[in-house]
Parts: sequence; structure tokens; C-alpha cells
Amino acid sequence: NPPIPKLSPPGTPPKPGPTRPSKTSATTPSSRSRRAPPPPSLRPPPTTNNTPPAAAAKQDAPSTADESAAYDAAAAAARVVLDALATHPDQAQVATCVATLLKLLDNADTKDDDKFRRVRLANPNIQTKVLAVPGGLEALCAAGFELAPDPANPDDSILKLQPDFDRPTLRAVTDSLTAFHRDLA
Repeated sequence: NPPIPKLSPPGTPPKPGPTRPSKTSATTPSSRSRRAPPPPSLRPPPTTNNTPPAAAAKQDAPSTADESAAYDAAAAAARVVLDALATHPDQAQVATCVATLLKLLDNADTKDDDKFRRVRLANPNIQTKVLAVPGGLEALCAAGFELAPDPANPDDSILKLQPDFDRPTLRAVTDSLTAFHRDLA
């Protein structure tokens, strides 16, 4: 049997003596690996993004300072685009352009397939609905699309959103165009 510890009278400091390290305060790697995992309520969220793309598009404002700065810069670029769209004499054509842009940007943001991140500039619908309106091409560029040769036809060009595109930039332009489109109606 272990010896019974002697108790000190109240108000006296404890005497220093040999102490036995507790299992929870040990710092050796082998003892760290034996610890029980924290309860589910204290575990950090998983690092993989299991949020469906459509739900991810509906999340709140940017979460980091870098994302906020990218969002603000893209919103400023979108204001320049909106000024060009607002001065166009045919507001019906502008409304069609903005609706088409919103569909293109939404697809690029929410769909996983790479085909939704490419816009063929030779496409007749893109030419009449987007490129014919001043500010249409600029809106796609402000959202992060870049000019590139069309791999299917080297004589044509495409606008391409890179796989590692800046989502806050795309969303800032989408948000600005959505508000503008609401005001058109």
C-alpha cells in the first residue's frame, strides 16, 4: 500500500518534494499519441470542403482580410463596368447582357465542370448579348476571366477562368451585377 500523505496545518505552504508527472502533462511524443481525441463539440471543422458548390456560393461575405481586399477591389472594378452599362442607350439590351453575365458567372462559380469556366468569344450568342454592349467584356475580365487561345480552334479566342480563380473577386462582380439588374427591373 502507498503511504498516506501527511496533511499540513491550514495556512502553511506545501513542502516541496518529489512529484510524479501526470499522464496529461507529459510531453513525450509517445505519450501525446495516446491521448484521447477531443469531444466532437471541441473538434475543429474538417479541412475538406464538403459544402455543395451551390451552397458554397450562398455563404456569407469573405472571411479573411485578403478575401475582403480582393472583394473590395473587384467591387470597385465592377462599378466602372456598371457605369458603362448604365450609359448605354438601349436598356433592354443591357438587361439581356446583365442576365447573360449573371448566368455565366453563376455557372462558373457553382459548377465543377471546366466547360463552365470558358467563354468562346466566337459564340454568336456571346457576341450579340455580351460583347455588343460596352461593359460586357469588361465585366467578365473584372470577374477574373482571362483571354486565351481556344484549344479547339487556334484561330479563335476564349475567356478562361483559371482553376485557382479568386472566388471573392468573382462574387463581388456577381453581387454588383445582381444589384444593378434588380435596379433595371
